[in-house]
Amino acid sequence: FPEGIELLIYDDQGNKSKILADYAIVYNETDLIDLRGNVILATHQKDSLFAPQMYYDQKNEWVFTNEAVRLRTDGSDLNGRGIDSDRNFNRPEMLEVGGFVEVDN
Repeated sequence: FPEGIELLIYDDQGNKSKILADYAIVYNETDLIDLRGNVILATHQKDSLFAPQMYYDQKNEWVFTNEAVRLRTDGSDLNGRGIDSDRNFNRPEMLEVGGFVEVDN
C-alpha cells in the first residue's frame, strides 16, 4: 500500500475505529500489518493515538508498537513508549508514560 492506508477496526459492539498511515506492508504468513509513517489511530470514543510505526495483528485483533506514542483522550494527553491494545481500545497499556491527566474533584 504505497499510497497510504485506512484500516477500519470494529469492536465487539460494532463501533468503528480507524488507523491511518502513509504506508503499510501486509505479512500474510504472520497475519501482521506493519503500518508506517504518520500513523494515527482514531477510536470511536474520539481518542487519538499517534506513532511513527504500529502493528495490527489480524488474527488476534491486537494493536501494538514499541515506538514513541502520544495518546490524546478527553482530559488527558500522554506521551510514552510502546502500547498494546485489543480491538475494543478500552484499556490500552503504555509501557512508559509521561504527560497530564485531568482529574475531577
